[in-house]
Amino acid sequence: MSEKLNHAHHASIFHPRDAKPTTIIGVGAVGSLVADALSKVGVRDITVWDNDTVASHNCSMSLYRPQDVGKLKVCALAEILEQHSGIVPKTHECDYRGEALRHTSVVACVHSMPARKLIWDSVLMNPSVDIFCDSRTGGAYIEVYAINPCDRRDIDRYQSLLFEESERTEHSCGNHGIIYGSLTAASAVVANLTRYWKTGEKQWRYALRSDMLSPA
Repeated sequence: MSEKLNHAHHASIFHPRDAKPTTIIGVGAVGSLVADALSKVGVRDITVWDNDTVASHNCSMSLYRPQDVGKLKVCALAEILEQHSGIVPKTHECDYRGEALRHTSVVACVHSMPARKLIWDSVLMNPSVDIFCDSRTGGAYIEVYAINPCDRRDIDRYQSLLFEESERTEHSCGNHGIIYGSLTAASAVVANLTRYWKTGEKQWRYALRSDMLSPA
């Protein structure tokens, strides 16, 4: 196993003692990068859910390597995180199906609205979930939402975004992506989590055309 990372250089921005356990549901392009970034800022307790295997096209826009093709994503990710940061995440080699989420922050990196709604049903008014982040990508376009699932204003705003699958637009999650879109979305998720853990502040919505580096 790798030695633990030295976080001294960024401790004044975010100290690992402020990190919270985090559950990432969906570890494809964005989710795999979120897991890696969290491990590098000092999060030691990471749980990941995904039933999919790594395909060759995944490698160009995610953390996965050519040698990971054919492996379960959660298993390949566990190997990579141990090499990069010396941690081994808790892995669930299956789709998330509404299991109880307790004492954790939650990140949704899923490709369909039904999957997103299922996660939302588990975090809504759940006092054991301090913050819920939802990433949505389509090509170079990204959106990241940060929600306190027990705050009525956040609840009302977020629930208005849970449209039917038939209403998906060209910018909706699930379209083909590119690495700088995945990286930007993952960075926005991790920045929101660390800021919230440290200060209680977050950015409700972050939307960007990552190929233009300007607000969408």
